Amino acid sequence: MIAPPMNTRSQETLLYRDLARRGATLTRVLSLDLLPRLKDLSAEGAASTTSSVDVSLSFSESASGAAVVEGRALVRLDLECHRCAEALPHELAAEFHCAIVGSEAQADAFKESGAASDVLVAAGMTVTVADIVEDELLLALPDRLCASEPCEHLPALSYPADTEAAGPEASDHEEEGSDNPFSVMAELKAGLAKPEER
Repeated sequence: MIAPPMNTRSQETLLYRDLARRGATLTRVLSLDLLPRLKDLSAEGAASTTSSVDVSLSFSESASGAAVVEGRALVRLDLECHRCAEALPHELAAEFHCAIVGSEAQADAFKESGAASDVLVAAGMTVTVADIVEDELLLALPDRLCASEPCEHLPALSYPADTEAAGPEASDHEEEGSDNPFSVMAELKAGLAKPEER
């Protein structure tokens, strides 16, 4: 009988204070399903979207006794370019260093101590790997996916330069002298002014 791999656990809860005291190091492979906000951003139906996130975490204690985690998360997924709406493959990597505390009061005290780390407020004495990495991956999302300017996948924008290219309707309008969008309004005003002049 073959045992399942130790690093593919699902939503296991971690006793972060105990891990920090022991200076533990964890390596996990998370399903993208455990990171719903990140999964919602991946392009639907894209062939190269992966279903796993590689995570490595190292726990330690700060000078004040707070649990600190330093880690890295890596995922390859297809993201939709906001300029051309194409699904483009992207390797999303996040490196982070944050303290884990059990309440908002502890978070405030940690920030007041002048520590440079970010702070994650856990719901009690435990935290999940997904709790630690999802926000960090969301913050690592790029501002733009296409490296070239303009976007290489952007559809071409072209307009007819003359009336022949624009078609017969455009030439009819030009013959009527309707280049000015306010010409109709001017005609109406002229028509209203005539009865008053009499």
